[in-house]
Amino acid sequence: MPLLYRAALWTTVHTFPWASLSGSGLKIVPSDNIEILRANGRDPLFQKSARADAVYGLAMLMDRAYESAPSLGMEPLMFLYGGNDQIIPRGPTETVVGELGMDATVKFYPNGYHMLLRDLGGQPRWADIANWIMAQSQMHKGAIAAK
Repeated sequence: MPLLYRAALWTTVHTFPWASLSGSGLKIVPSDNIEILRANGRDPLFQKSARADAVYGLAMLMDRAYESAPSLGMEPLMFLYGGNDQIIPRGPTETVVGELGMDATVKFYPNGYHMLLRDLGGQPRWADIANWIMAQSQMHKGAIAAK
């Protein structure tokens, strides 16, 4: 997170932790699926804002995840990201991808947005996930049978 954003969030959370924050007005497009975005906007159960202390907690969690990337290679994992993601910056994402272990399966979708599975091109991504899960299942089944 840029220093200015980090300082503003820290100041807000330490003075007005109950303040409600939203992405309104940021001109960020989380998906190319306009129908889904409109449906989310009409859905009374869809969270459209969050308390400053919750946003701060999420930012700290993201920092910890970023820092732990080198240790994530101990277990198989699948990492998916889109080329049009305007929420998670490309630089830190590419750093994490570079630090993942050999067991990581990385899938980059050049036309993907932050909501990869809800995007208009989401169906093949679901298939990629299902295929990865099946491959992991087969590998683990073979490892268990060998014991």
